[in-house]
Amino acid sequence: MNNRTRLVVSLMFAAVIILAAAITRFYVGSSNDDDSGGDSDAIVRIAAVDGTGYSIFIGENDLFGIAEADKITAAAEWLALSFAEDNRCIAQTRVGGSTKTGCIDYEGNVVVPLVYSDIKRVSAGNTVLYTASAEDGSVVVYDRSFTPKFSRTWISCTADDDEFVFTDEKGEYRYSSVYDDLLFKSASVRGEAAECPYQLNVYSRVLLSKLTPLMIETMTDKTACYISYAFSGDEELLGELTSGAVQDFGTVFPDSTEIVRKRPVKIKEIHLYATGTENGIPRYEVSADVEIELTYTDEENILRLHKGVYKAAVLFSAGSEGSITAVSGGFDADVPDYPVHADS
Repeated sequence: MNNRTRLVVSLMFAAVIILAAAITRFYVGSSNDDDSGGDSDAIVRIAAVDGTGYSIFIGENDLFGIAEADKITAAAEWLALSFAEDNRCIAQTRVGGSTKTGCIDYEGNVVVPLVYSDIKRVSAGNTVLYTASAEDGSVVVYDRSFTPKFSRTWISCTADDDEFVFTDEKGEYRYSSVYDDLLFKSASVRGEAAECPYQLNVYSRVLLSKLTPLMIETMTDKTACYISYAFSGDEELLGELTSGAVQDFGTVFPDSTEIVRKRPVKIKEIHLYATGTENGIPRYEVSADVEIELTYTDEENILRLHKGVYKAAVLFSAGSEGSITAVSGGFDADVPDYPVHADS
């Protein structure tokens, strides 16, 4: 997925959340009209209190509502309610024949759309988050005020002492809890380049303060794309790699005509660096030590096998809103470092 597509997906994500809230409110009203088998304006029993004068009560219809002292602020029209932070309640209702979970304020206004299978509280240090799980297994992360914390979804969000651990299909990201906020602490990204698996680990606080998980994933994906292109010469991969000057991306040993076959067999190391700025724009480099296997003909036209480790490097430019552009890519050697043969 290129950067423009990722930005569109993020904007669509925000729009879907807003639209879902409006649609949910419509369905909640319609659904609860059908469930009004009792009095939603009568307090039968107090189920929970929050310490500020508000309580969750059960009405005569066996549904839940919210009251302040004896004054009902949210009618008993919810299958379940539980107190959360910032004068919010996690709520369940029937939407389209199934149970859905979202969040309301103490006046019954929907503040998180009722489209989730569940919402859970996760805390680390002095920071509280809420994870809302969708039917497709994705997780939206909200802060204690139920504002989306990221413009993306995750596979999971868990607490590990004073750290939050976020995972997606490509890796694991750890954030420290600092003054009720998150500090990006480490990233571990997995992938595959030309059928060779790799794992990039980033621990630099200075570097992580400038990056997001999406930026790191974009750079590793494009580096893997470059390595595949460097061996295959497939120009379609260049289209995925860059929209800029394609001549700035070289193949492996292009002028070594004695090479019969070349392939990568292992990604031994992969690293991410900040390389300064150009015209005020931050630049980064991903380098990978690639073990290469070559079949070539020597001066006596004898087929030989050679293995060596060569460094590939891809330079990136970081644009506005975290966009990443691949600028150039190449290997550190123009020709292989062939061994000296005893019989030559």
